[in-house]
Amino acid sequence: MENLKESSRRHRGSTIALTLSLGWLTSSLALPVRAADLSIGNEGVRVNRDATLESEFVESHGAYQSTFGVINLTTKEKTPLLIETRPSDSPDTIFRPSTKIDDAGTQLDFPGTPGNAVPQTANRYTFRPNNDYVFYLESSFNGRPTGILYSTDRLNPNAEQHVRFTGNINALCQTGGMQIGWDDTGSRIVRNRPAQDRDFDDFTVRLRDTACPIGQGEPPPVVSPISPGTPIGQVPVAPIAGGTTGGGFLLPLVAVAGLTGLGFAIAGGDDGGGGSGGGGGGGTPPEVIPEPMTILGSSAAVGFATLMQRRRAKKKKKKD
Repeated sequence: MENLKESSRRHRGSTIALTLSLGWLTSSLALPVRAADLSIGNEGVRVNRDATLESEFVESHGAYQSTFGVINLTTKEKTPLLIETRPSDSPDTIFRPSTKIDDAGTQLDFPGTPGNAVPQTANRYTFRPNNDYVFYLESSFNGRPTGILYSTDRLNPNAEQHVRFTGNINALCQTGGMQIGWDDTGSRIVRNRPAQDRDFDDFTVRLRDTACPIGQGEPPPVVSPISPGTPIGQVPVAPIAGGTTGGGFLLPLVAVAGLTGLGFAIAGGDDGGGGSGGGGGGGTPPEVIPEPMTILGSSAAVGFATLMQRRRAKKKKKKD
């Protein structure tokens, strides 16, 4: 009888250790399994959930007066978000050569600051699933239109890049956000192409995802960029989380199995409790754990379980 109890204790200890190990493995792999949410870059803008992004004007450095906004390529709807009411905080001459470097944070090259060049410094826009979007910058010089540029390279003349994205999707939940730096080249003023700059400081915008508080929460996962060959206005096929082999469902099941095993092992921790004790049938389902266990926490738990096993082994030797 004593040997049977000791064997039962060892079995429960092994179950706990195995379950905690599964928890560590699940926490390491669960993040990539989660459904993809946002894709933002030079190949396009797409969301797989309603996503409200805040656009905040940071600064501008250029002679043009610009308007920043979003175009829904699916519905052809154009929405201005940030509007310069003057090219810069104070008048400057266009005959001074460009520094051809990023002048962010300086007073060089027609500086425009929030509250001065752009009175309304922030605005929000909600992106919807099954739509393709693009950011745009529409500019003028002395009241004359100079053209419109797009964040998607293939929509620009000669498919040139006019936007530099700084920070990945995870930056949308961070204080600095994801930055969009525009370069309008000033081609309507500077006709000589070699003299045109590519400093990406002509109009700078900061993006943040309103779904996650600044400095808190989990950032949205990254998705594969939109295929460069997708025609304008045509919605590409959204990627299926976890692939097509069913692997996307495997890890959640492992996680549930691991957590269930942990609950069973702990519930059976009483030496006198057998398999028929009131566990399971009409109980309340466990709450879903919103965040996976961290590697550090899981490792500590595994270490604790191992220590308990060693203590039981020592007690057994003393009894023998």
